Amino acid sequence: MSAGSAERAARWYRQVGRGHLGAAGTLAEFRARMRPVLPVAVALHLAVLAVLTFAALAVLTVVAPRPGPPHGGGLLHLAAERSGALPWAAQGVLGLLLVLPALLARCGRWTAAALGALAGPAAALAVLGLGRGGPAAVLLGGGAVAAVLLGYAWAVLGRAEAHR
Repeated sequence: MSAGSAERAARWYRQVGRGHLGAAGTLAEFRARMRPVLPVAVALHLAVLAVLTFAALAVLTVVAPRPGPPHGGGLLHLAAERSGALPWAAQGVLGLLLVLPALLARCGRWTAAALGALAGPAAALAVLGLGRGGPAAVLLGGGAVAAVLLGYAWAVLGRAEAHR
């Protein structure tokens, strides 16, 4: 479901870029119009990912409750209690590793998209092999790749030729 959200964000970004390309009078105006669009596309995808994760945690809380005395606070409290900040951050990195290659591919940067899609999991696995476990490996390895991809996407996707 998250891959669908990434693809939808990429399609929306490309559509907005084409609209701004036709409406902007100069390249500087086009860049100014496109500056907020990439952060919005990425944030929308990450928001959908967070909502889907929360829904899954809420279902998990109902289907497989913790043994012991019942907790107060309802589903939200239990779902938040079941996961810490590290898994949520790691999921955000994985969300970036989905949406950034989709954005790059949608705007014609196929090589960068393929390299990004392969490098993220490879870096996370490499860190995992160094002894870091689970979400920490994703944060360290995948986070480094996501940071490079985000910088590259910011530099090239704001150009007019990415939307022709």
